[in-house]
Amino acid sequence: MSSNAYQPDDFDGRIIDGEVVDAEVVDLDKVRNRRTGGTSPGPVADDIDPDSDGDAESLDDDAPTLGAPVDRDDDPGFTPTRRPDRRAILPRWAYTMRGIKAAIRWQLKDFGYVSAFHAVRVPKYAGKLLVWCPVGLFKGTGRLLLWASAEEGNYGLRQAAAGRGSSSDIDQWLKLDTRRQRQSTWRWWLLAAGAGAATAGGLVLAYGPVPEWAPWAALAGMVGLLARVGRPDD
Repeated sequence: MSSNAYQPDDFDGRIIDGEVVDAEVVDLDKVRNRRTGGTSPGPVADDIDPDSDGDAESLDDDAPTLGAPVDRDDDPGFTPTRRPDRRAILPRWAYTMRGIKAAIRWQLKDFGYVSAFHAVRVPKYAGKLLVWCPVGLFKGTGRLLLWASAEEGNYGLRQAAAGRGSSSDIDQWLKLDTRRQRQSTWRWWLLAAGAGAATAGGLVLAYGPVPEWAPWAALAGMVGLLARVGRPDD
């Protein structure tokens, strides 16, 4: 019998050198079970990773975390009592050289604008100085004399006490007048000392060894001060 002869579906054997030899049919599943000591794992699905521990659908996503963090949390849970929106220590433009240069340019432009704005109004300012300086001279002199006499406030109280005419009011009038005299005494001395110092300073500026610009600077300051005193409150 040749190896190419027809063989039925239930053929159980093998052919060696043209002869049919009986052979044992081995169940591979049973052999595997004997080797592994268990049952056959059965067919494996195509969409499951053979290296995984089991079915992907049976994994537990809520598995407990083992242990605690090794490092401490940087935030101890402290809640500040002050408001969190603190003002910046420096403005934003001060952190970069570009911002600093831009701020300097802006300040220079603003200074130039303010200077030009007031420069064209110098004649107007000069006229106001000439008008209000004499007014300030008389007004300031009157205020100094009233202060030195100590009559401000005291005069009204004395007149009210004299108008009632009782003995107690007369005593009150005398006390008020005595107080006024004590105040006016040291005020007159102080005013005289100030006038003497101003006169001496004027003589030094006029005839003393001082720079040529010093008298003009003192005169400009005096004119500005008198104009400030003499101008209206509004």
